[in-house]
Amino acid sequence: MEDRTRNLNQYVDFVYDKLRQDGDNFVVVGGLEGSGKSAFALLLCNAISGDLFDIESCVVYDSSEYIRKVKSVPRYSSIDCDEGGEMFMSNDANTLAGKNIKKTMQQSRRKNHNTVILAPRSFYLNKTSLYRCHAYFHIYTKSVGNRILKGYGIKYVPENKVWQDGKRPWFVKAFHFRFPDIKQIDPEAWELYTRIKNERGDGRLDRYADEIEEENEVKPELTSEQIADMVDDMKLSEQMALRNTRGRFDADVIYERFKDIGATYRMSKAAALDLNNRMLPI
Repeated sequence: MEDRTRNLNQYVDFVYDKLRQDGDNFVVVGGLEGSGKSAFALLLCNAISGDLFDIESCVVYDSSEYIRKVKSVPRYSSIDCDEGGEMFMSNDANTLAGKNIKKTMQQSRRKNHNTVILAPRSFYLNKTSLYRCHAYFHIYTKSVGNRILKGYGIKYVPENKVWQDGKRPWFVKAFHFRFPDIKQIDPEAWELYTRIKNERGDGRLDRYADEIEEENEVKPELTSEQIADMVDDMKLSEQMALRNTRGRFDADVIYERFKDIGATYRMSKAAALDLNNRMLPI
């Protein structure tokens, strides 16, 4: 189905029909922090999916949660990726999480989901998410005197012709639109959303801090003799995994096995030499 919609109401009807004709839908909602991206995403998801969209079960905040929700969220529902800039980040595209995210996106059509990805800028996102993007909504504010007015947006559609060289897609303007303040329409829903978002945000901050502390943690001093002794105490099957095709202990494999506890390559090389000199049984 080709998107030729000229206003927001037409777009909601278009996506509703598209999902029920065995399609899926991916959109990116961009804009500065505090411009109203989250409010617009909630309104859009609710308009498209109605009662199938639930704030507690359909709004996700990290990669693993997104993957699980693609499996559990009902057919024709919407998934609101509130921290899409982190989940679909271009810098993480080749990590384990990034690769699994890209694979999961291919399963979305099978579930006929509408997926909304929030990000400050589209170039934060990896190429796969942009290629799957059917529309880009830019949300912005206006300043009138001392007041900041929210509820403004522009819809863009991707221009496929520029993708032939493998570069990021180019979006062309479709229409301007206004959207209402969700805090006035449904204050309870907005309060629920902000409470969950703050709780999950605090959890992510704790995880970020833990990762840095773990990375900076001083590893216990280790010697090549200790590495060799640890290998000596392993089961024969575990020892075999540290040997090369000639049956001798391999420094590279030993290094990969023990680097997380402070082993250096020089230590691993010395440990492999020691182990080979011990003539352990094969």
